[in-house]
Parts: sequence; C-alpha cells; structure tokens
Amino acid sequence: YDRKEVSQPADVIETNGRIRGVRDRDGSDFVLGGLFPVHSDADGGASCGPIRQERGLERMEAMLYTIDLVNNDSTLLPGIKLGFDIRDTCNSENIGLDESIDLVITGSQLE
Repeated sequence: YDRKEVSQPADVIETNGRIRGVRDRDGSDFVLGGLFPVHSDADGGASCGPIRQERGLERMEAMLYTIDLVNNDSTLLPGIKLGFDIRDTCNSENIGLDESIDLVITGSQLE
C-alpha cells in the first residue's frame, strides 16, 4: 500500500468541548457513515468516559484506512471518491441514537 494521499478530516464535529466526530465530504461522490464507540460511557450513558482503544478507536481507524485504500487505487471504483462522516457513540445507546439521527439529517443536506 503506497499512501499517496491520506484522508484528513475536513471538519471536526464538536459540541460543548466534546469531539463528537470527524468528517470529510468535500468533493465526494458517496459519503460513508460510521458509528463507533471511541469512548466508553459515563454517568449511565449520559456522557463520555475514557477512550476505548481496541473496540472503538481501532475500528474508526480501520474505516479511514479502507477509504484511503479505495480512494488511492484507480482500479477500485474508478472516478469515484468516497467521503466519510464518523461519529462517536461513547458506547451509549442514547448518544448513539442522537448521533445516528444527526448523521441522517446532515447527510440529507448534501447536494
């Protein structure tokens, strides 16, 4: 794998000092959404706790790596650029539901 171009998020989604996710939709033909438990839950699922390295962060990195592979290989999906919108569920059903709704709403606003 020869890394010609590495996906860097165009936007960091942040609310009240909490990074909720990252995305890069600019110039994309298709945007893939991802919901990952990057942090563990705290306060009974009402907020985010410490980072979950194996179960959350590594899964998010795998998605970004795969998008890089596809976007940098002209034999896979020629002429198509994939974007991403990845959200942190904090391993909480409540936060996961909020993020999935926001992902759908903001996704419908794409041109």
